[in-house]
Amino acid sequence: MTDPGADPDRRAWHRAQAAPGPDEDVAEELERSAGRAQARGGMAAAAAFLERAAMLTPEPARRARRLLAAARAKRDAGALDAALGLLVAVEAGPLTRCGPPRSSTCADRSHWSSNAAATLLGCSSAQPGNSSR
Repeated sequence: MTDPGADPDRRAWHRAQAAPGPDEDVAEELERSAGRAQARGGMAAAAAFLERAAMLTPEPARRARRLLAAARAKRDAGALDAALGLLVAVEAGPLTRCGPPRSSTCADRSHWSSNAAATLLGCSSAQPGNSSR
């Protein structure tokens, strides 16, 4: 096992690779690693940490938040196609309070997609109640 004091990010990555299934403790550790990577300007590394953290997150709403954070990091790293792919994963996941309602129609899902894409791109004008100024 990697020494957590010497290289906590490598340790977190190794723990994530060894996780047999969802593990919130490991996901939180990866999220901390993502924060350190972002502080260093390593957006691609931050995105990888966040994406893996999301895959290990058992709770659907928290998983969706981590996937959105990973999508933003991928966007910031210049990987727009990969970022949009993560939005598809958010949309395909279980519907929860952070996403469209369970009884959503296709139009509702389209609105959710537009809002998620706007969030990813940092466009506040697409959010309900906001005006572009």
